[in-house]
Amino acid sequence: MTAEKLRAILEDAINAPKFYPRDGTTFCNMAVQHVCQQFDVYDFDGMTANAMVAALTDKMLREWEACTGEEATMYALAGRLAIVGKTYAIHGHVAVVWPGSMALSGTYKKCVPMIANVGERNGIMKMSEAFAAAKGEPGYWVHKDSKC
Repeated sequence: MTAEKLRAILEDAINAPKFYPRDGTTFCNMAVQHVCQQFDVYDFDGMTANAMVAALTDKMLREWEACTGEEATMYALAGRLAIVGKTYAIHGHVAVVWPGSMALSGTYKKCVPMIANVGERNGIMKMSEAFAAAKGEPGYWVHKDSKC
């Protein structure tokens, strides 16, 4: 898969009405599942965001490996599937890394990946705009076999 194809898949997801926030409900987990399915990756089907991050953190999914934000961006630019995620007390948050340049975050005081965010606000944004910094930076993972 190319970066251009990945961008098209991500734009379709963030613009899909079924993933628009409504009645206080957001759909980050479902959007990430949808994107993964475009890669024939079904590891997260039916999972909440917290369950997805737990499976990745606990290394329950052998096809995924932890990486840095910089590496996740490089993988995305190569057309590979990279995910960012963090658990929270009630609902966690997950997103797919956008294949593009990193951007300076005032919150984290460094460059962070851009992501295709589905949540309270859908769009392409800095990771720091979608993840609360109060409890540290989220984790990043890449799928080992996601590049076509």
